[in-house]
Amino acid sequence: MTEAESVSAPSVLRDARAASAPLPLRWSSYVIERGPRFMEFWNRRYSQNENRLLLIAGLGFDPRATQVLRALIESRPACTLDVRLLHYDEGPDSVSQQYAAAVAGNRQMFEQLIREHGGALQNVIVPVVEDNRRVGGRRIGALAVAAGFHGYADVMVDISALPRTLYFPLLRYLLQLSDKRHLAGSEEGTAPANLHVGLFEAPALDAQIFEELTERAEYIAGFGGTVDLQQDEDMPRVWAPVLGEGQIEALKLIEQKISILENAPEICPVLPFPAVNPRRGDQLLVEYRSLFDSWRVDLRNIIYASEHNPFDVYRQLCRLHDQYSRALGPLRGAKMIVSAHSSKLLSLGALLAAYDRPEIAVAHVEAQGYHVGADLAAPLDGELCSIWIAGEPYDA
Repeated sequence: MTEAESVSAPSVLRDARAASAPLPLRWSSYVIERGPRFMEFWNRRYSQNENRLLLIAGLGFDPRATQVLRALIESRPACTLDVRLLHYDEGPDSVSQQYAAAVAGNRQMFEQLIREHGGALQNVIVPVVEDNRRVGGRRIGALAVAAGFHGYADVMVDISALPRTLYFPLLRYLLQLSDKRHLAGSEEGTAPANLHVGLFEAPALDAQIFEELTERAEYIAGFGGTVDLQQDEDMPRVWAPVLGEGQIEALKLIEQKISILENAPEICPVLPFPAVNPRRGDQLLVEYRSLFDSWRVDLRNIIYASEHNPFDVYRQLCRLHDQYSRALGPLRGAKMIVSAHSSKLLSLGALLAAYDRPEIAVAHVEAQGYHVGADLAAPLDGELCSIWIAGEPYDA
């Protein structure tokens, strides 16, 4: 289940290791199925019963939007599969409106696949912008779960076509419901019995989708951590950006957001390695070299995490947080911020770390639209992933 770890301790910690026992990791063991194992897993899971599966998916222009649904139908056609389809857009002035035809095509495909399979399709409208305020992240959780989960053995959230500012708070909301169900008890059907994340991972396509950014960075709804408590504004700050291509402007805006009282944060970049392209990490270092030079980033602070495993990113970020907290304990610790600028799979690792360590804040520059540098009708190159994050394997 685990992969070899490849993290070098940040320079500030090398001579300040604490002797105390490490904090436990919620996902020290985990379940992830990739490629052909995706369909094998779901076929095996439903081969001997008639339980129902609910898929919560986003409707957008992304050509990956229906890939998880297709695979689930192909892997277990005898099982009831329902879809809760989240409709969202960035408003009539968004540049994403140029892809309205692609959105309509994805909607027709969802309807066709569910109709042929015999499941139910429920449409959920998620307002992203209201009165010039961005409200999607604060609304999505309650809207997505309003109909409950009665009769569903498994709930999967397909993040393939959802932006971070929506799927981060949605998964946080569902994890909180799951925790309440398993720890404190709640009425059956009000929380997922088993929670999974599905996606069609295509890092090359992610690198060709460019965001038209808003003017400033914020913390994602529900992921403010404790970073902005006024009494702690003089505490040291640690920033771990999970890097991907083409994010210079977003990184600059986030650095401005988290630099308080002229105190620059300690920056610990997270680079993908191993990766499909073995040189991707080196290429990212070259892309951001001038930026890191201006911020005086210590190259010994660089962290490497597998491009193929969100739990590797999760482990590295949790341990970074714990090491700084112990090493700087006499100074009241440090405030940690993460930001996700890479693929959906790596971003999921950042989400899990911030959920397991609630003190961590997640900074982000929201997009008010997207430009795509690839042909949306071209064949997709990637693989399916199924990540089980709550339920039976973790109940003990």
